[in-house]
Amino acid sequence: MEQNFIIIPLYSPVSKAYGDEPVPKFTQLNRWNSLWTRTVSDVIALTFPILLDGLKPQFFPDGEKIFNCLLPCGSIVRAHVCYDCRNFYVHSSNLLEDWLLRKVLDLAPKELLTYDKLREAGVDSLKIIKEQECYRMATAEWNAYEKFIQEKPFTI
Repeated sequence: MEQNFIIIPLYSPVSKAYGDEPVPKFTQLNRWNSLWTRTVSDVIALTFPILLDGLKPQFFPDGEKIFNCLLPCGSIVRAHVCYDCRNFYVHSSNLLEDWLLRKVLDLAPKELLTYDKLREAGVDSLKIIKEQECYRMATAEWNAYEKFIQEKPFTI
């Protein structure tokens, strides 16, 4: 049975499981802080946890095919999934960054995201919904990723 949505955490489940800061300083939503992107204010990557590897091929188009994704701000952006690095890329990333980093998470430019900041915003995951003509992105409630992986049968 094909899933009509997937939940992507805005933190690292592995770091959280090991008791480290769940939002690493140099990856995912803090990717701008890495050495190679310090001159760019908002470079983000939505990374899929390894548990979702078995689900992605059925959910997203094969290969790195470009598809449309509707953001909650009403903008339709082109996106693709890189299966090798398990990242979700939005081609007009400034629209995603403005909506997610500024409006949802209330981050200033070059402000590091932390798990506490996610908690303050009440959002720690994104929901990507597969519709007939495109995909749609929305915020998910707190702990949505943990609930999602507990409810779905996965094979690794």
